[in-house]
Amino acid sequence: MKPVPVFTGFVSASGHLDIDDRPALLGHLKTLAGRNVEMVVKPKRMQRTLNQSAYWWAVPVKMLAEELGYTPSQMHYALLGECFGYQPGPMGQPVPVKPSSSDLSVEEFTHLIDWVLTWAPTELRVTIPAPGETEAA
Repeated sequence: MKPVPVFTGFVSASGHLDIDDRPALLGHLKTLAGRNVEMVVKPKRMQRTLNQSAYWWAVPVKMLAEELGYTPSQMHYALLGECFGYQPGPMGQPVPVKPSSSDLSVEEFTHLIDWVLTWAPTELRVTIPAPGETEAA
């Protein structure tokens, strides 16, 4: 199945929608000629920042992976589950509700970082430097 393209734009104070890549939208609409369609317009979600991601992988994930004997990827996955919760996977084993950080909003990633800074000392007795308290932040 071909991925559905996402088009972005800006809504002016008067309610006028300006599409960022109008030619691409028009090209896509031509592929749908003669069909019923649905359209969703919602505020654009700001994804995590590069600084958040760099700090996450260089400080809390690295420190906890080394402390507990996991790979960074294993630690990252486990922390997402601990923070956001688990759900039953296809074979009944728990999987994180949010199995990837790439889709987290800035607010969700901020929550994840704030959470690990209080969770790790309480649950694992590992104090993690906050962003700005280390060169990697």
